[in-house]
Amino acid sequence: MRSACITSPSKRPNRGAVDRAFAWAKEQGVEIDGEPGERHYTPGYYATFFFDPDGIKLEVVHRPRPFSLSFARGLVHGVGFVAAQLQRRRLKRTA
Repeated sequence: MRSACITSPSKRPNRGAVDRAFAWAKEQGVEIDGEPGERHYTPGYYATFFFDPDGIKLEVVHRPRPFSLSFARGLVHGVGFVAAQLQRRRLKRTA
């Protein structure tokens, strides 16, 4: 399968750009392969996926710079999730 990632060199990409690309693709009736949303690849990774008429899978993505606020929030969320899982395991062992 061929694929391509679309970025915008003229503007700083953001989640709104991903949402607008998704809305445009949906209006055009193209095959959607993933609605806009956060992905597990890296903290703050926000993308949508669809296919062009030749069947090439396209990705429009916003990926915050490391140590940006979005990146930090993703790290905190991830650490909180892991801590909660560990706490549940400890509680099960003591019960």
